[in-house]
Amino acid sequence: MSFAGYKVCKKRGIKVGKDIMLTGFDDCAMAKEMNPPLTTLLQDVIKMAEYSVDTLIDVIDTGATKNIRVPVKMVHRQSCGCDGIDNTLEDIKSLDIEEKLKEAQQNISAMKIAKVDELRKSWFIPFLMRELDGHAGHDREFCQKVVEGMKLSNAGDSYLYLFDTPLVCHDESEWSLPNDLKLAAYYRNGEYFAYETYERPSVEKDSMMSFMACEERKSYLVFLLFSGPVQYGLLACDVSFDDFGFYYMLSLQLGIALGHHEGRKRELAYQNKIMRDMEELVLASEFDPLTGVYNRRGLFKHAEKLFEKVARDAETYEDKDAAPKLHLIFADIDHLKQINDTFGHAEGDYAINSCADVLRSILRGGDIIARIGGDEFVCLVLVGGEQFEKYFGIRRANALEQLNKDKSKPYYVEFSYGMYSDEIHNKEELENAINKADASLYESKSKRRDSVLKEN
Repeated sequence: MSFAGYKVCKKRGIKVGKDIMLTGFDDCAMAKEMNPPLTTLLQDVIKMAEYSVDTLIDVIDTGATKNIRVPVKMVHRQSCGCDGIDNTLEDIKSLDIEEKLKEAQQNISAMKIAKVDELRKSWFIPFLMRELDGHAGHDREFCQKVVEGMKLSNAGDSYLYLFDTPLVCHDESEWSLPNDLKLAAYYRNGEYFAYETYERPSVEKDSMMSFMACEERKSYLVFLLFSGPVQYGLLACDVSFDDFGFYYMLSLQLGIALGHHEGRKRELAYQNKIMRDMEELVLASEFDPLTGVYNRRGLFKHAEKLFEKVARDAETYEDKDAAPKLHLIFADIDHLKQINDTFGHAEGDYAINSCADVLRSILRGGDIIARIGGDEFVCLVLVGGEQFEKYFGIRRANALEQLNKDKSKPYYVEFSYGMYSDEIHNKEELENAINKADASLYESKSKRRDSVLKEN
């Protein structure tokens, strides 16, 4: 009311302390700064606080109440027409000067600490947000950085609770605690810990405080973690109410960081799906879809590994001629066109698959089998000794004979082959070997049946 009176007097051209006398009440800090300084009654608020606590304790202990009159003191300044001497200083001479200096130094130190703390808080939130951004998309690491940040901020025990599925909140809806709230991480007794996503303990409506139970009594401030209309969870922390503003701002930034974290998780999941799809496409592009053996691309890709193995093995043999070497087999299905024309392409596919199965049965798992054309197969076999060609021929004949014992097929499934068993160390030599094996194949074809049809 005194301040308002000053404004009215100034507006009307009335000088306070000369044309009109004003006296206020409370002697707040602004009273000395008024023009002219305001005469007031000084209340001892410290003494009032002490009396209030003592009275409250008496009420709790005895139930008795009492009235206390706290004396006030007149502070004379210029607004009432006085000479302007501020008598709040009249007892200064009786004070211990050294004690007053000591108190002043303590106040200055406290102000410096408060200033440092203010500066620390001003850079801490951007620092923590950068740390969280570096771990966005990775649940455990992100949550651990949150509670590690609470430790660095000098907070007390802190608990981060998150929903399995972020909650979209509408203005019209009534909020209720969802069933999928989990304890994601905590900072307690100087140590911090974050759970893996699948290990997070569930939180029920009546069990949240059980995670925060300890022998020492604590008071927690709880902040809801939002980004826009989406709530990601909540943060409970043991902090001074004086720091409420700082931790409120921190919780707002944590909500935004959690929104970015969830977005980054979706981005990483999408990237992983693309990578898996690409791997499947690459894998599929190496195989013949009809037979499951390699195609031409797969042949040349996996042949490179065999070339490396040949080179390594050669170094371990003093007699280079005794080292295993690559044998290339070029196989061609006999009379496939006749099977297609007479019995249809489904039977032709059966003949192709059957030849692939025969080659798989007479070769080893590490050998390369590839279909490089409609009726053409190439096989790469790394083996030592001089008897491989004879061995392959015998096993081929036996396998085809067994296959053709099937009386349900009115035709023979057979293939001719040519073999190349010289040096093959690279892609160029492999292509040359295929051509030479293909040329030798015609000698084998001259011995095939004249007709694919079985006799009745």
